[in-house]
Amino acid sequence: MLFPFGYLDAVLVLVMVAYGITIVYKYWKVYKGSRDLQIWTRAIILAFLGCVLSFVLYQGLYFLGFISAEQDYAVILFLSIFTLTISYFAFNYSAIFNGTPIENVLPFVKYKKTGLSKKYSLELKGKLEDLMTVDKPYLDSELRLDNLADLLGISRHHTSQIINEYFNTNFFDFVNSHRIAEAIELLEAKKKEVNLSEVGYLAGFNNTVSFNKAFKKNTGLTPSKYRELLLD
Repeated sequence: MLFPFGYLDAVLVLVMVAYGITIVYKYWKVYKGSRDLQIWTRAIILAFLGCVLSFVLYQGLYFLGFISAEQDYAVILFLSIFTLTISYFAFNYSAIFNGTPIENVLPFVKYKKTGLSKKYSLELKGKLEDLMTVDKPYLDSELRLDNLADLLGISRHHTSQIINEYFNTNFFDFVNSHRIAEAIELLEAKKKEVNLSEVGYLAGFNNTVSFNKAFKKNTGLTPSKYRELLLD
């Protein structure tokens, strides 16, 4: 018997290996243009591989008689560590994909500039400011970092770098700051003519919770309180 607990263990290992290969094949090439996403993907793959190897090692040691079934605490420890690693990255999934630099998620990873000269980066900064002012892509509630990068004609990593270096923020907060500015203009122009939920949607938010949270973060006031002050 290849595996001490039967064929189900063999099937489980095969499924995990197949899934690991699928991850590498499907995502590694897709994210090859982004340093942040490659680091994220590599960490997920290595943590998952650690889970597989821990399980296989435990099965092998048991089969060879080096450990008993009751001595599975070692593999449980390793599985727990690798599972926590995967969970950590999964929890930060949205932050990384919304342009938060990887070093803000993993403090021990140093940020590396990627070949942008000072002159060109300043040119991109101006282009980004014009884009946000004239075209207002933030009004699209589905706007993502990749979309903004396409509009600028540069990579998502360079876009994230420009936002982080010149606006001292990440993509998510950068976009929301423009949406809040738009919402304030709407409130000041229309005041009682539109309800607050409608203001949020018109400004590019897809739900009132996100709108209220971003408004409070950017102004220190709730939308309703801000409108009360306008009406006084």
